[in-house]
Amino acid sequence: MTDTAVIQRRSRFVEPDTTRLELTDGDWLEVKCRLDFGERNALATAGLKQAGTLGNGHAPEFTIDLAAYKLERMLAYLTDWSFRDRLDRNVPISRATVNALDPDTADEIDAALDAHIEAQSANPTPPTGMKASP
Repeated sequence: MTDTAVIQRRSRFVEPDTTRLELTDGDWLEVKCRLDFGERNALATAGLKQAGTLGNGHAPEFTIDLAAYKLERMLAYLTDWSFRDRLDRNVPISRATVNALDPDTADEIDAALDAHIEAQSANPTPPTGMKASP
């Protein structure tokens, strides 16, 4: 009998894993555990607005639109939620529905995302190296 080594390679792609975050009143959010490269890059520039123009060798000036950034962050991370409308129908996640949130609810989602991202940063998923199994 021969030993066959099984090689497990580290994935170079973000797995589409999600986790559930509990909110008040029995509501919940389902969010991505990690953003992929494209999502992270899109989010990195979300909310940046060029305020000045290049000229006379000066660098451009930028301002930060925090509201635009928070909206894009919610759209990047949210995959599902328990929110329902007045007729008890599921409300899909979209730019329009996120913009229509009650401000207190939006703040609660923002705080939940802050805690989620901080926890993910503190305990990153270690990449699996190449291993040989007997």
